[in-house]
Amino acid sequence: EKDSETIVERLRMVFQELAEYRPLELLRSQRQRADYFLIKQARVVAMTSTHAAIARAHLISLGFQYDNLVVEEAGQMREIDTFIPLLLQQGETNERN
Repeated sequence: EKDSETIVERLRMVFQELAEYRPLELLRSQRQRADYFLIKQARVVAMTSTHAAIARAHLISLGFQYDNLVVEEAGQMREIDTFIPLLLQQGETNERN
C-alpha cells in the first residue's frame, strides 16, 4: 500500500512538472517565451526608462503589472522622464480611454 502511494505521488509530481513545461511547447518563438517569463515568472525586471518608453505599448498589451518601482538613473534624468516607467502600469485613466 505504501509503495502504491509513493508511486502515485511520484506520478503526480511528474505530471505537475510537465504542466509547467506546457506553455513552452505552445510558445514557438523566442519573443513569445520571453513575454511569458516576463509576465508569469519574473520577480525583478530591469530596464532603462528609454526602453520602457519604447516597449510601453507591448508591455501594456501583455498586461504587465508591477508592485514596486526603483528609478536608479534618476540623477541623470529630467523629472518628467521619471514618469515613463510609471506609465507601464495600466491604471484607471488608461481604462477609461
